[in-house]
Amino acid sequence: MIIKKHPHIYQMSYSNNSKKIKNLVNNLNRFCFDSKNIQKLDLLSKIDANTPKIDANTLKKHKNIDVDIEKSNPKKMNTKEFFIPSQDDNIFWCWYIFQNGIKEYNILPNKYFIIEKTRKIDWVPLLRENKASIKQLKYKLSSLENNLVNEKKMHIKTLETICFLNCIDVYIVKNKMLYKNAHDNEDKIILKYYPETKKYGILLDTVDILKKINTYEEELFLVNNIEKPLKGISSYKLKNLQDIAEKIHIELKTTNSNKNKTKKQLYSEIQELLV
Repeated sequence: MIIKKHPHIYQMSYSNNSKKIKNLVNNLNRFCFDSKNIQKLDLLSKIDANTPKIDANTLKKHKNIDVDIEKSNPKKMNTKEFFIPSQDDNIFWCWYIFQNGIKEYNILPNKYFIIEKTRKIDWVPLLRENKASIKQLKYKLSSLENNLVNEKKMHIKTLETICFLNCIDVYIVKNKMLYKNAHDNEDKIILKYYPETKKYGILLDTVDILKKINTYEEELFLVNNIEKPLKGISSYKLKNLQDIAEKIHIELKTTNSNKNKTKKQLYSEIQELLV
């Protein structure tokens, strides 16, 4: 093994074709003081410098938020099935738990922000290498990058893109809606939105996940856009709205006169329940 000296960096290289040595060198190069890693450290230091510090009491309270929620509203917060990460970027930490498991999440040190930002920055090259695939989702690369690097919270569309590039099916349950981006992949992630906390929970019990998905598809209104689930009222016929209303358990007749609700009435009630 040879150490090559450069003006500003020391980086390891190898002089034989040994697979073990090659893998070792590749792993060690991640920690070399080269231009790529310097750039990453510089970006992280700038991010960290602009981040307000959190005192120990606030952090302790922050970590226990899920316990408090469960105690105050145990019926609505089904934490046996869904776990709700307490961090601000709730969607990212759902992804982290999906990838690493709940046990790994529970033993993490209190360096959530650095872990979060490092992973997000690592995703940027992945997005750039897959521009053509991202076009299939009809999302803008610049918007996804901006969300990862500059914004505090990860968007659903960013999660969807990362999952798509990693061959993971995504299912989002929100109110009476189901959104999915599924391609019969073996790996599947299911998130559920809790309006009480404005946070998402991740399904932990995946033993009968296909059965759960079938239940969601039967009982919930399947939408093409989780942020804008309904088109304009002119896009629907009365029968379309009646079908949607029945799916999400909205009465088709008025309470007082027992007459069929109008198109406008149904649209308004569906919109209120979904949005």
